[in-house]
Amino acid sequence: ILDRVTDPIGAYNEGARVATFFPIDGAQVYPSYAEALDRCLEEREEAGEVDDGTRDIRAAVGRGIAKREKTIARLQEWLENAKNAELLQHRADLLMIYQRELPKKLHEVTVNDPSSGEDVTIPLDPRKTGLENAQSLYERAKKLRRGRPLVERKLQRLQREVKALQEGLMQVENGEGMSDRAAALLPSLPARRKAPAATSPRVHSIDGYTVQVGKNARQNDAILRTARPDDLWLHARGVPGSHVAIRRHGATEVPREVIVAAARLAARHSKARHEPRVEVSVTEVKHVRKPKGAPPGLVILAQEDTLTVDPSVLEER
Repeated sequence: ILDRVTDPIGAYNEGARVATFFPIDGAQVYPSYAEALDRCLEEREEAGEVDDGTRDIRAAVGRGIAKREKTIARLQEWLENAKNAELLQHRADLLMIYQRELPKKLHEVTVNDPSSGEDVTIPLDPRKTGLENAQSLYERAKKLRRGRPLVERKLQRLQREVKALQEGLMQVENGEGMSDRAAALLPSLPARRKAPAATSPRVHSIDGYTVQVGKNARQNDAILRTARPDDLWLHARGVPGSHVAIRRHGATEVPREVIVAAARLAARHSKARHEPRVEVSVTEVKHVRKPKGAPPGLVILAQEDTLTVDPSVLEER
């Protein structure tokens, strides 16, 4: 063993779920013991072997996301039904044309549509007259039109909240303090969520290039704010995750192997980190824009390239 630690490295044995500072049979080698230990603790926590003090927090955030997603599904169904407003209006118009000819106690009626020349079957409430059925359809159409803008606004708000909670959950899983914006959405959140978040992005060196990785929304904003226009910006595509920036050396092109290694960092620090293949957006910082008034970490890309990488691949560079 002593011979093995003359040049210590990090290694993680998935079967035994242990981290060591020398390679053992079947272990995955990491650039440092700290990274191997991070992986070990992450796997043991997911297996329920340890509790880092955030289990209750993660459960509360998960419930908050699930509750909102359930409401979102109901609102989307309502909006789909709201598309029938014009149909209800048209049926009401037809009933007004034929209402004097309609007896009571009908469950449906088939009438000719003057605009198309085709017969149309309209369901009726048998307790109402033709006029009353028409008035009921007019009222339903009116409520759908009036309610649509309100439902759309609520839907958009809930979708923003789900995104904020997903980002907050990732911050907790990364060992960071949850943002105030995410915590404010969960009044019953345990007080431990208030652990202070690191203020500076994590810095890596890859073949002499400085690579920054944001661990929360404020750090992501800081990366964008301090980067030069021709620096490279990376982010796992379509999922919450860390912003990653590669500092460019003057006008030189960044080697592809450096970009790929940084893309793996972006994938590994995203919600998709357990997927075998992750698509990562890559663009120059000048093509990344933060909308006015947008919450921390939210950006829009004017253009991008993509790389598909395996987050589990680690190289010592």
